[in-house]
Amino acid sequence: MRAEPISVDGSVAYVETIVHPAFGTAVQNGGVFVLTRDKSLVRRQITPKAEEMTIGAKTITIQRDGTEITRAIPKRMHAFFTILQAAVFNQGISELPPLPHKITSTSTGWTARISLRQNGGGSIVFSGCGETLQAIDLEMAGNQNRQIRFVSQ
Repeated sequence: MRAEPISVDGSVAYVETIVHPAFGTAVQNGGVFVLTRDKSLVRRQITPKAEEMTIGAKTITIQRDGTEITRAIPKRMHAFFTILQAAVFNQGISELPPLPHKITSTSTGWTARISLRQNGGGSIVFSGCGETLQAIDLEMAGNQNRQIRFVSQ
């Protein structure tokens, strides 16, 4: 896949919607993605509350309210973060084994679904038009969903 979101000055703006049974209602946030010199993906959330998440090869570091927490990336999220970084900044997806996928195309755009059965279940759905990636949707078991839409800055 060669499509990528629109980047301005090395950053990609996003709006994310997270659906999780524990939340009651969907949570929406927004900000920008930036790729660091060492190829870590940084998610700078601006709304509704400022925080910065650095996604490395094996860990996630979150800075919020003057506190920094580093955790190992959960196994079920490893494929998602690897694919997210590869898709947002057109980096190769070399760390993942071949994954089952399905691509569909219509007059209004395309979708590509990657099954994550071997990586904890669920799927990742990319959607776009032409060479522009417009959204990435993570579908997980238990009615959990995370949709990242890329927006103009």
